Amino acid sequence: MLVSLKELLEDAEVGNYAVIAPDFPNLEVADALLSCAEQYNAPLALSFSPSLKPFIGLSDFSHFIRLVREMAVQANIPVALHLDHAHTIKEIDEAIQLGFTSVMIDASTEPWETNVELSKKVVEMAHPLGISVEAELGHVATSGRYLNDVSQHGWLTDPQEAAAFVQLTGIDALAVAIGTVHGLYAGEPNLEFDRLQAIRERVLIPLVLHGSSGTGKEKLHRCVDLGIRKINVYSDLIKTIVQSAQEVLAHPEDDPLNFMQEQRYAIYQVLGEYITVSGSAAKADNFRNSIKNRIRSLFLQGYTCAEAIYLAFAEREGFYSDYALQIQSLLGGGVCNQGGICGALFGGLAVIAARHSSILPTARLKRKEANFSGAKLIESFKARHSTVHCIDLTGTNFLDAEQVKQFVENKGVERTCLPVLMSVADSLLENLS
Repeated sequence: MLVSLKELLEDAEVGNYAVIAPDFPNLEVADALLSCAEQYNAPLALSFSPSLKPFIGLSDFSHFIRLVREMAVQANIPVALHLDHAHTIKEIDEAIQLGFTSVMIDASTEPWETNVELSKKVVEMAHPLGISVEAELGHVATSGRYLNDVSQHGWLTDPQEAAAFVQLTGIDALAVAIGTVHGLYAGEPNLEFDRLQAIRERVLIPLVLHGSSGTGKEKLHRCVDLGIRKINVYSDLIKTIVQSAQEVLAHPEDDPLNFMQEQRYAIYQVLGEYITVSGSAAKADNFRNSIKNRIRSLFLQGYTCAEAIYLAFAEREGFYSDYALQIQSLLGGGVCNQGGICGALFGGLAVIAARHSSILPTARLKRKEANFSGAKLIESFKARHSTVHCIDLTGTNFLDAEQVKQFVENKGVERTCLPVLMSVADSLLENLS
Protein backbone atom coordinates (compact mmCIF):
# COMPACT_ATOMS: atom_id res chain seq x y z
CA MET A 1 0.00 0.00 0.00
CA LEU A 2 1.58 3.25 -1.12
CA VAL A 3 1.00 6.14 1.30
CA SER A 4 2.53 9.51 2.11
CA LEU A 5 5.28 9.93 4.68
CA LYS A 6 3.00 12.27 6.59
CA GLU A 7 0.47 9.45 7.05
CA LEU A 8 3.16 7.11 8.36
CA LEU A 9 4.60 9.63 10.78
CA GLU A 10 1.23 10.78 12.08
CA ASP A 11 0.54 7.23 13.22
CA ALA A 12 4.07 6.94 14.62
CA GLU A 13 3.38 10.06 16.69
CA VAL A 14 0.21 8.57 18.12
CA GLY A 15 1.85 5.19 18.76
CA ASN A 16 5.15 6.60 20.08
CA TYR A 17 7.31 4.59 17.69
CA ALA A 18 9.59 5.35 14.72
CA VAL A 19 9.29 4.31 11.07
CA ILE A 20 12.44 2.82 9.60
CA ALA A 21 13.64 4.46 6.37
CA PRO A 22 16.22 2.25 4.63
CA ASP A 23 17.89 3.38 1.40
CA PHE A 24 17.99 0.89 -1.48
CA PRO A 25 20.58 0.90 -4.30
CA ASN A 26 18.87 -1.69 -6.53
CA LEU A 27 15.74 -3.77 -7.07
CA GLU A 28 17.02 -6.80 -5.15
CA VAL A 29 17.61 -4.78 -2.00
CA ALA A 30 14.28 -2.96 -2.34
CA ASP A 31 12.44 -6.26 -2.65
CA ALA A 32 14.21 -7.75 0.36
CA LEU A 33 13.46 -4.66 2.47
CA LEU A 34 9.77 -4.83 1.61
CA SER A 35 9.58 -8.57 2.27
CA CYS A 36 11.28 -8.19 5.63
CA ALA A 37 8.98 -5.35 6.68
CA GLU A 38 6.00 -7.49 5.66
CA GLN A 39 7.25 -10.30 7.90
CA TYR A 40 7.39 -7.89 10.82
CA ASN A 41 4.08 -6.28 9.76
CA ALA A 42 5.84 -2.90 10.00
CA PRO A 43 5.32 0.30 7.99
CA LEU A 44 8.31 1.37 5.91
CA ALA A 45 9.69 4.54 4.34
CA LEU A 46 11.49 3.02 1.35
CA SER A 47 14.11 5.63 0.47
CA PHE A 48 16.26 6.42 -2.52
CA SER A 49 19.01 9.02 -2.70
CA PRO A 50 19.97 10.65 -6.03
CA SER A 51 23.58 9.74 -5.17
CA LEU A 52 22.65 6.06 -5.70
CA LYS A 53 21.63 6.47 -9.34
CA PRO A 54 24.89 4.97 -10.72
CA PHE A 55 24.19 1.70 -8.88
CA ILE A 56 20.58 0.92 -9.80
CA GLY A 57 21.49 -1.60 -12.51
CA LEU A 58 19.10 -0.10 -15.06
CA SER A 59 19.87 2.60 -17.62
CA ASP A 60 16.32 3.98 -17.45
CA PHE A 61 15.84 5.61 -14.03
CA SER A 62 12.13 6.24 -14.57
CA HIS A 63 11.57 2.55 -15.36
CA PHE A 64 13.51 1.58 -12.23
CA ILE A 65 11.39 3.80 -10.00
CA ARG A 66 8.18 2.65 -11.66
CA LEU A 67 9.07 -0.94 -10.81
CA VAL A 68 9.89 -0.08 -7.20
CA ARG A 69 6.74 2.01 -6.89
CA GLU A 70 4.62 -0.90 -8.11
CA MET A 71 6.32 -3.17 -5.59
CA ALA A 72 5.43 -0.68 -2.86
CA VAL A 73 1.81 -0.43 -4.01
CA GLN A 74 1.39 -4.19 -3.91
CA ALA A 75 3.06 -4.62 -0.52
CA ASN A 76 0.86 -5.80 2.34
CA ILE A 77 2.14 -2.97 4.53
CA PRO A 78 1.92 0.82 4.22
CA VAL A 79 4.97 2.13 2.32
CA ALA A 80 6.10 5.67 1.60
CA LEU A 81 8.38 6.02 -1.44
CA HIS A 82 10.77 8.68 -0.22
CA LEU A 83 13.45 10.72 -2.00
CA ASP A 84 16.36 11.03 0.40
CA HIS A 85 18.87 13.90 0.46
CA ALA A 86 17.94 15.78 -2.68
CA HIS A 87 19.97 18.98 -3.01
CA THR A 88 18.34 20.62 -6.02
CA ILE A 89 14.86 21.59 -7.18
CA LYS A 90 15.52 19.60 -10.35
CA GLU A 91 15.93 16.39 -8.33
CA ILE A 92 12.76 17.17 -6.38
CA ASP A 93 10.76 17.87 -9.54
CA GLU A 94 11.93 14.61 -11.12
CA ALA A 95 10.85 12.65 -8.04
CA ILE A 96 7.44 14.30 -8.03
CA GLN A 97 6.94 13.42 -11.69
CA LEU A 98 7.96 9.80 -11.03
CA GLY A 99 5.44 9.29 -8.25
CA PHE A 100 7.44 9.55 -5.02
CA THR A 101 5.09 10.16 -2.09
CA SER A 102 7.59 12.19 -0.10
CA VAL A 103 10.76 14.15 -0.76
CA MET A 104 13.62 15.50 1.32
CA ILE A 105 15.24 18.76 0.38
CA ASP A 106 18.66 18.88 2.04
CA ALA A 107 19.97 22.43 2.13
CA SER A 108 21.48 21.92 5.57
CA THR A 109 24.93 23.19 4.54
CA GLU A 110 23.49 26.33 3.00
CA PRO A 111 22.94 29.61 4.87
CA TRP A 112 19.75 29.86 6.95
CA GLU A 113 17.97 32.06 4.43
CA THR A 114 18.73 29.68 1.54
CA ASN A 115 17.61 26.64 3.52
CA VAL A 116 14.33 28.34 4.41
CA GLU A 117 13.75 29.54 0.84
CA LEU A 118 14.44 26.16 -0.79
CA SER A 119 12.43 24.21 1.77
CA LYS A 120 9.47 26.55 1.42
CA LYS A 121 9.62 26.30 -2.37
CA VAL A 122 9.57 22.49 -2.23
CA VAL A 123 6.56 22.59 0.11
CA GLU A 124 4.76 24.82 -2.41
CA MET A 125 5.57 22.30 -5.17
CA ALA A 126 4.73 19.13 -3.25
CA HIS A 127 1.84 19.82 -0.89
CA PRO A 128 -0.79 20.53 -3.56
CA LEU A 129 -0.03 17.04 -4.92
CA GLY A 130 -0.33 15.32 -1.53
CA ILE A 131 3.44 14.76 -1.33
CA SER A 132 5.15 15.10 2.05
CA VAL A 133 8.28 17.19 2.58
CA GLU A 134 11.23 16.60 4.90
CA ALA A 135 14.02 19.13 5.42
CA GLU A 136 17.13 19.27 7.60
CA LEU A 137 18.28 21.97 10.00
CA GLY A 138 21.74 21.68 11.44
CA HIS A 139 23.90 19.24 9.54
CA VAL A 140 24.47 15.51 10.03
CA ALA A 141 28.10 15.11 9.03
CA THR A 142 29.78 12.17 7.27
CA SER A 143 32.07 9.41 8.59
CA GLY A 144 32.70 10.83 12.04
CA ARG A 145 34.30 13.99 10.74
CA TYR A 146 32.89 16.11 13.56
CA LEU A 147 32.33 13.37 16.13
CA ASN A 148 35.04 14.25 18.64
CA ASP A 149 35.62 17.82 17.58
CA VAL A 150 34.28 20.81 19.47
CA SER A 151 33.44 22.33 16.09
CA GLN A 152 30.70 19.69 15.89
CA HIS A 153 28.47 21.90 18.00
CA GLY A 154 28.33 24.46 15.23
CA TRP A 155 26.59 21.84 13.08
CA LEU A 156 24.01 20.70 15.61
CA THR A 157 20.37 21.78 15.47
CA ASP A 158 19.44 24.79 17.57
CA PRO A 159 16.02 24.26 19.24
CA GLN A 160 14.88 27.85 18.86
CA GLU A 161 15.92 27.97 15.21
CA ALA A 162 14.16 24.65 14.61
CA ALA A 163 10.83 26.06 15.81
CA ALA A 164 11.17 29.12 13.58
CA PHE A 165 12.29 27.00 10.60
CA VAL A 166 9.25 24.74 10.80
CA GLN A 167 6.88 27.69 11.09
CA LEU A 168 8.45 29.51 8.13
CA THR A 169 8.61 26.53 5.77
CA GLY A 170 5.52 24.43 6.51
CA ILE A 171 7.46 21.14 6.19
CA ASP A 172 6.03 17.81 7.41
CA ALA A 173 9.14 16.35 9.04
CA LEU A 174 12.39 17.81 10.35
CA ALA A 175 15.74 15.99 10.27
CA VAL A 176 17.79 17.06 13.27
CA ALA A 177 21.50 16.93 14.05
CA ILE A 178 22.14 15.79 17.63
CA GLY A 179 25.53 14.08 17.20
CA THR A 180 24.91 11.20 14.80
CA VAL A 181 26.92 10.92 11.57
CA HIS A 182 26.40 9.42 8.15
CA GLY A 183 28.63 6.42 7.56
CA LEU A 184 30.80 4.85 10.25
CA TYR A 185 31.64 6.48 13.57
CA ALA A 186 35.20 7.48 14.38
CA GLY A 187 34.76 6.55 18.01
CA GLU A 188 31.90 6.20 20.47
CA PRO A 189 28.65 7.90 19.39
CA ASN A 190 28.02 11.00 21.47
CA LEU A 191 24.36 12.03 21.18
CA GLU A 192 22.98 15.12 22.89
CA PHE A 193 19.67 13.91 24.28
CA ASP A 194 19.02 17.17 26.11
CA ARG A 195 19.19 18.96 22.78
CA LEU A 196 16.74 16.48 21.25
CA GLN A 197 14.33 16.97 24.14
CA ALA A 198 14.56 20.75 23.79
CA ILE A 199 13.82 20.50 20.06
CA ARG A 200 10.89 18.22 20.75
CA GLU A 201 9.40 20.67 23.23
CA ARG A 202 9.44 23.44 20.62
CA VAL A 203 8.69 21.56 17.37
CA LEU A 204 5.29 19.96 16.85
CA ILE A 205 6.00 18.03 13.63
CA PRO A 206 7.71 14.58 13.54
CA LEU A 207 11.48 14.51 13.96
CA VAL A 208 13.88 12.44 11.84
CA LEU A 209 17.20 10.87 12.79
CA HIS A 210 19.83 10.48 10.06
CA GLY A 211 23.09 8.61 10.60
CA SER A 212 21.63 5.93 12.84
CA SER A 213 24.00 3.15 11.70
CA GLY A 214 26.32 2.16 14.53
CA THR A 215 24.49 4.33 17.06
CA GLY A 216 23.42 1.35 19.17
CA LYS A 217 20.09 -0.04 20.33
CA GLU A 218 19.95 1.76 23.68
CA LYS A 219 20.67 5.17 22.19
CA LEU A 220 18.18 4.64 19.35
CA HIS A 221 15.51 3.49 21.77
CA ARG A 222 16.04 6.62 23.85
CA CYS A 223 15.80 8.77 20.71
CA VAL A 224 12.41 7.20 19.96
CA ASP A 225 11.27 7.87 23.54
CA LEU A 226 12.30 11.51 23.09
CA GLY A 227 10.33 12.00 19.88
CA ILE A 228 12.24 10.63 16.88
CA ARG A 229 9.61 9.29 14.46
CA LYS A 230 11.74 8.26 11.45
CA ILE A 231 15.11 6.51 11.55
CA ASN A 232 17.24 6.43 8.39
CA VAL A 233 19.39 3.34 7.80
CA TYR A 234 21.94 2.67 5.06
CA SER A 235 25.53 2.12 6.19
CA ASP A 236 24.69 -0.83 8.45
CA LEU A 237 22.78 -2.45 5.58
CA ILE A 238 25.61 -2.06 3.09
CA LYS A 239 28.27 -3.13 5.59
CA THR A 240 26.38 -6.33 6.40
CA ILE A 241 25.71 -7.06 2.71
CA VAL A 242 29.43 -6.68 1.94
CA GLN A 243 30.38 -8.95 4.83
CA SER A 244 27.95 -11.62 3.65
CA ALA A 245 29.41 -11.38 0.13
CA GLN A 246 32.95 -11.78 1.46
CA GLU A 247 31.97 -14.91 3.37
CA VAL A 248 30.44 -16.47 0.24
CA LEU A 249 33.40 -15.52 -1.96
CA ALA A 250 35.76 -17.08 0.57
CA HIS A 251 34.28 -20.45 -0.39
CA PRO A 252 34.47 -20.63 -4.22
CA GLU A 253 33.17 -24.19 -4.20
CA ASP A 254 29.74 -22.95 -3.02
CA ASP A 255 26.86 -22.36 -5.40
CA PRO A 256 27.10 -18.76 -6.74
CA LEU A 257 23.37 -18.38 -6.07
CA ASN A 258 24.23 -18.49 -2.37
CA PHE A 259 25.44 -14.93 -2.79
CA MET A 260 21.89 -13.67 -3.38
CA GLN A 261 20.47 -15.77 -0.58
CA GLU A 262 23.07 -14.51 1.88
CA GLN A 263 22.48 -10.92 0.79
CA ARG A 264 18.78 -11.30 1.48
CA TYR A 265 19.46 -12.88 4.86
CA ALA A 266 21.80 -10.02 5.77
CA ILE A 267 19.16 -7.44 4.89
CA TYR A 268 16.54 -9.28 6.95
CA GLN A 269 18.90 -9.40 9.91
CA VAL A 270 19.73 -5.69 9.92
CA LEU A 271 16.28 -4.33 9.11
CA GLY A 272 14.66 -6.70 11.59
CA GLU A 273 16.85 -5.34 14.38
CA TYR A 274 15.99 -1.75 13.51
CA ILE A 275 12.26 -2.50 13.26
CA THR A 276 12.40 -4.09 16.69
CA VAL A 277 14.25 -1.23 18.38
CA SER A 278 12.03 1.37 16.71
CA GLY A 279 8.85 -0.19 18.07
CA SER A 280 7.29 -0.35 14.59
CA ALA A 281 6.74 -4.12 14.48
CA ALA A 282 3.03 -4.98 14.04
CA LYS A 283 2.14 -1.31 13.58
CA ALA A 284 1.01 -1.86 9.96
CA ASP A 285 -2.27 -3.10 11.41
CA ASN A 286 -3.11 0.50 12.23
CA PHE A 287 -3.41 1.22 8.50
CA ARG A 288 -5.63 -1.72 7.67
CA ASN A 289 -8.85 0.22 7.94
CA SER A 290 -11.82 -0.78 5.83
CA ILE A 291 -11.43 -0.41 2.10
CA LYS A 292 -14.04 2.34 2.30
CA ASN A 293 -11.74 4.41 4.48
CA ARG A 294 -8.95 3.89 1.97
CA ILE A 295 -11.20 5.06 -0.89
CA ARG A 296 -12.17 8.14 1.08
CA SER A 297 -8.53 8.89 1.90
CA LEU A 298 -7.42 8.54 -1.73
CA PHE A 299 -10.26 10.73 -3.00
CA LEU A 300 -9.54 13.47 -0.47
CA GLN A 301 -5.85 13.33 -1.45
CA GLY A 302 -6.85 14.43 -4.95
CA TYR A 303 -7.34 11.18 -6.86
CA THR A 304 -10.39 11.15 -9.14
CA CYS A 305 -13.46 9.05 -8.28
CA ALA A 306 -12.37 6.39 -10.76
CA GLU A 307 -8.79 6.32 -9.45
CA ALA A 308 -9.86 6.12 -5.80
CA ILE A 309 -12.08 3.11 -6.43
CA TYR A 310 -9.63 1.32 -8.70
CA LEU A 311 -6.51 1.97 -6.62
CA ALA A 312 -8.08 0.93 -3.31
CA PHE A 313 -9.22 -2.42 -4.68
CA ALA A 314 -6.05 -2.91 -6.75
CA GLU A 315 -3.92 -2.55 -3.62
CA ARG A 316 -5.93 -5.18 -1.78
CA GLU A 317 -6.43 -7.63 -4.65
CA GLY A 318 -3.05 -7.34 -6.37
CA PHE A 319 -3.86 -5.99 -9.84
CA TYR A 320 -2.22 -2.58 -9.64
CA SER A 321 -0.99 -0.96 -12.85
CA ASP A 322 0.34 2.55 -13.44
CA TYR A 323 -1.15 2.53 -16.92
CA ALA A 324 -4.58 1.46 -15.70
CA LEU A 325 -4.44 4.20 -13.08
CA GLN A 326 -3.51 6.77 -15.71
CA ILE A 327 -6.59 5.77 -17.69
CA GLN A 328 -8.76 6.19 -14.59
CA SER A 329 -7.38 9.72 -14.13
CA LEU A 330 -9.38 10.88 -17.17
CA LEU A 331 -12.69 9.46 -15.97
CA GLY A 332 -13.39 11.54 -12.88
CA GLY A 333 -16.25 14.02 -13.07
CA GLY A 334 -17.98 11.97 -15.73
CA VAL A 335 -15.27 11.56 -18.38
CA CYS A 336 -12.98 14.56 -18.25
CA ASN A 337 -15.55 16.62 -16.28
CA GLN A 338 -18.08 16.52 -19.11
CA GLY A 339 -20.83 15.26 -16.82
CA GLY A 340 -21.05 11.84 -18.46
CA ILE A 341 -21.00 8.47 -16.74
CA CYS A 342 -19.97 8.75 -13.09
CA GLY A 343 -16.24 8.26 -12.49
CA ALA A 344 -16.89 6.04 -9.46
CA LEU A 345 -18.89 3.69 -11.69
CA PHE A 346 -16.07 3.67 -14.25
CA GLY A 347 -13.63 2.78 -11.48
CA GLY A 348 -15.89 -0.04 -10.37
CA LEU A 349 -16.09 -1.40 -13.92
CA ALA A 350 -12.29 -1.32 -14.12
CA VAL A 351 -12.09 -3.36 -10.91
CA ILE A 352 -14.48 -5.93 -12.37
CA ALA A 353 -12.43 -6.12 -15.57
CA ALA A 354 -9.25 -6.67 -13.57
CA ARG A 355 -10.94 -9.34 -11.48
CA HIS A 356 -12.74 -11.32 -14.16
CA SER A 357 -11.67 -10.48 -17.70
CA SER A 358 -8.69 -11.56 -19.80
CA ILE A 359 -6.29 -10.00 -22.26
CA LEU A 360 -6.72 -13.07 -24.47
CA PRO A 361 -9.46 -12.70 -27.12
CA THR A 362 -9.98 -16.46 -27.03
CA ALA A 363 -10.85 -16.44 -23.31
CA ARG A 364 -14.51 -15.92 -24.13
CA LEU A 365 -15.92 -17.34 -20.91
CA LYS A 366 -13.84 -15.02 -18.72
CA ARG A 367 -14.77 -12.02 -20.85
CA LYS A 368 -18.42 -13.01 -20.73
CA GLU A 369 -18.25 -13.25 -16.95
CA ALA A 370 -16.74 -9.77 -16.77
CA ASN A 371 -19.46 -8.36 -19.04
CA PHE A 372 -22.17 -9.94 -16.91
CA SER A 373 -20.66 -8.58 -13.68
CA GLY A 374 -20.24 -5.14 -15.24
CA ALA A 375 -23.87 -5.03 -16.36
CA LYS A 376 -24.93 -6.11 -12.88
CA LEU A 377 -22.92 -3.25 -11.32
CA ILE A 378 -24.52 -0.71 -13.66
CA GLU A 379 -28.02 -2.02 -12.83
CA SER A 380 -27.27 -1.86 -9.12
CA PHE A 381 -25.93 1.69 -9.48
CA LYS A 382 -29.06 2.82 -11.33
CA ALA A 383 -31.31 1.24 -8.71
CA ARG A 384 -29.53 3.11 -5.92
CA HIS A 385 -29.10 6.49 -7.60
CA SER A 386 -31.67 6.55 -10.47
CA THR A 387 -29.00 7.79 -12.90
CA VAL A 388 -25.45 6.96 -13.94
CA HIS A 389 -24.52 10.47 -15.10
CA CYS A 390 -22.27 12.72 -13.04
CA ILE A 391 -24.09 15.92 -13.98
CA ASP A 392 -27.41 14.51 -12.74
CA LEU A 393 -25.94 13.01 -9.59
CA THR A 394 -24.18 16.20 -8.56
CA GLY A 395 -26.41 18.81 -10.18
CA THR A 396 -23.22 20.45 -11.33
CA ASN A 397 -21.61 21.27 -14.66
CA PHE A 398 -17.93 21.01 -13.73
CA LEU A 399 -16.95 23.11 -16.74
CA ASP A 400 -18.79 26.06 -15.17
CA ALA A 401 -16.62 27.76 -12.55
CA GLU A 402 -19.58 29.32 -10.74
CA GLN A 403 -21.37 25.98 -10.45
CA VAL A 404 -18.18 24.34 -9.18
CA LYS A 405 -17.88 27.07 -6.55
CA GLN A 406 -21.46 26.45 -5.41
CA PHE A 407 -20.82 22.70 -5.36
CA VAL A 408 -17.88 23.20 -3.02
CA GLU A 409 -19.73 25.70 -0.81
CA ASN A 410 -22.69 23.31 -0.52
CA LYS A 411 -20.30 20.50 0.53
CA GLY A 412 -21.08 18.51 -2.60
CA VAL A 413 -18.16 16.15 -2.04
CA GLU A 414 -19.51 15.08 1.36
CA ARG A 415 -23.18 15.08 0.25
CA THR A 416 -22.81 13.38 -3.14
CA CYS A 417 -19.37 12.16 -4.21
CA LEU A 418 -18.38 10.27 -1.10
CA PRO A 419 -21.75 8.49 -0.73
CA VAL A 420 -21.59 7.43 -4.39
CA LEU A 421 -18.05 6.14 -3.92
CA MET A 422 -19.18 4.14 -0.89
CA SER A 423 -22.12 2.78 -2.86
CA VAL A 424 -19.85 1.44 -5.59
CA ALA A 425 -17.53 0.00 -2.94
CA ASP A 426 -20.47 -1.82 -1.35
CA SER A 427 -21.42 -3.36 -4.69
CA LEU A 428 -17.86 -4.52 -5.33
CA LEU A 429 -17.51 -5.93 -1.82
CA GLU A 430 -20.77 -7.84 -2.18
CA ASN A 431 -19.34 -9.56 -5.24
CA LEU A 432 -15.80 -10.25 -4.02
CA SER A 433 -14.40 -13.41 -5.50
